[in-house]
Amino acid sequence: MPVAAPIVKGPALAADLPALKHGAAPSSQSAALAINWTGFYIGGQAGYAYGDNHGAYNLSTPSGVVGSDALSHDAQGVIFGAHVGYNHQFDNFVAGLEGSVDGTSLIKRETIGASDANSDNAVLTSLVQSDIQGAMRARAGYAFGRFLPFAAGGLAIGSFGTQSDLASSNAALGLYDGFATKGLQWTTRVGWTVGGGVEWAVNNNWSIRGEYRYSDFGKLADTPSVALPATIYAGGRHLDQNQVQFGFSYKFGELAPTEVIAKY
Repeated sequence: MPVAAPIVKGPALAADLPALKHGAAPSSQSAALAINWTGFYIGGQAGYAYGDNHGAYNLSTPSGVVGSDALSHDAQGVIFGAHVGYNHQFDNFVAGLEGSVDGTSLIKRETIGASDANSDNAVLTSLVQSDIQGAMRARAGYAFGRFLPFAAGGLAIGSFGTQSDLASSNAALGLYDGFATKGLQWTTRVGWTVGGGVEWAVNNNWSIRGEYRYSDFGKLADTPSVALPATIYAGGRHLDQNQVQFGFSYKFGELAPTEVIAKY
């Protein structure tokens, strides 16, 4: 009579299998963390800005002093603010739209002088400053995982104030015989801006960035009304600006899909 083969119970069979670490998935199913830049975000930025506010003034005084001189110094200051935007990722390409607003401390005051053969002279003091600026820009970049180089450009808007004071003296009398002042005048300028930078995803929601921007707000005339006879001064400047900023963003939702682990 044949002898029945011994029955191997489940525990014995399980002991012969290689042990799996608790919660571990086979290496072939390990999920890689893939960054996805799609979504809405908000953030802040701060940096340094300097304007190439070049221009020229012409002047004439009751003493007969006539002069013309160029403005060559740049307004400089800190720029800081907040931004909000949306990105959408197509494969590795990322496109989006971003709006920003910045407070600034940009200001510059300079003095222009003129004189004649009689030692009569005139002094013109000119000031330009900006207190707030904003932009609406389209962004486009190519994502290398967490690293996103991008270019951006669009509409720029800024508030600018100008002020100019003219005083002249008569050498024979030793007195100022002409004085005119234009108080601080504010105007809003609309222009364009372009630039680029890099952004790095720190984790699933936070990213940091650095960027350069050039903005052009066009030409601004400075022609005050002067009541004093024979006293004339007028000029203008071209308002363009360079800025370097660093910032951070918080993206709502996930920058990366949830990692799936097989259950055993």
